Amino acid sequence: MKFKEFFDSLLDGKLIGQKCKDCGAYTCPPKACCDNCGSRNLE
Repeated sequence: MKFKEFFDSLLDGKLIGQKCKDCGAYTCPPKACCDNCGSRNLE
């Protein structure tokens, strides 16, 4: 997810985040790696 997509969603009144494909943790705002396990495998 790109920051533009994240901020555009905020303007639409929606809060979106990323889900780690390895551990299932969610993160918001978008980051390069998972806060929980450090994986870069985010969707």
